[in-house]
Amino acid sequence: MRPRFATSAVSMPYPIEFLCQTSCHLELPQRQRDPHAQLLHLYAGSALLRLGKQQWLLPKGASFWLPAECLYGLTRLAGAQIGRVRCSVRISQGLPTEAGFLTGAPLLPALLDSLSQDTDLDWQGAHGRKLLVLRDTLQTCSLRQQAPLAALDPGLAAVVEAIMAGGDASAQATAWTHTTGLSPRSLPARFRTALDLGPSQWQSQWQLLQTLDGIKRGLSEAQAATAAGLSGLAAYQRLVQRYLPKHAHAGNRSSAS
Repeated sequence: MRPRFATSAVSMPYPIEFLCQTSCHLELPQRQRDPHAQLLHLYAGSALLRLGKQQWLLPKGASFWLPAECLYGLTRLAGAQIGRVRCSVRISQGLPTEAGFLTGAPLLPALLDSLSQDTDLDWQGAHGRKLLVLRDTLQTCSLRQQAPLAALDPGLAAVVEAIMAGGDASAQATAWTHTTGLSPRSLPARFRTALDLGPSQWQSQWQLLQTLDGIKRGLSEAQAATAAGLSGLAAYQRLVQRYLPKHAHAGNRSSAS
């Protein structure tokens, strides 16, 4: 069952808060710096997190820690459901000071799942008490420093890496089946288990992102689409219609004119 998402107050009157976001469309990255330390948890789908020159893939179930004042860019793929735990500077002592995947706290996933089901967000009630337990739990967590794709099993990571490098993902998928001894039909199922998207859907959104990046760098839409591995301008326009919200469509048309 999908979690129900509720958002706490926009301001931060309490030491710790929990809020959630659901992305119906591909949400393009915007570099931002949050004055609060925060935890990002993927309930569904996947996201791309850029820190400096590295881009991390956050699959379903991942919990990633961002320290206060960390400059980052978050891309939410269509269908991503992300919970955010933001911590006031009042409770910064004892929290991790670097970015990375959180580990070493078996209670953390259960707490996050429970918070996502809350509809009564009263700080004086059960929601507030769970947040206080979460605060204490975060102080017991450790960070796992790993490669950007290491949150996936090696076979899936190789396929995703091939997609992101613009290589032959189908050839990498064939190699994956030879390495694992599994049927080629099992790859899409395992892909969906980890990322809630099939390989072609994930690749389409990645290619759309690369096309938009090429347009920002001065390429024409047709040039950027071809450079991203798409068949041409028509293929790019189909992905825009499929994955971007309507206000983004208008922005693309005005920027191209």
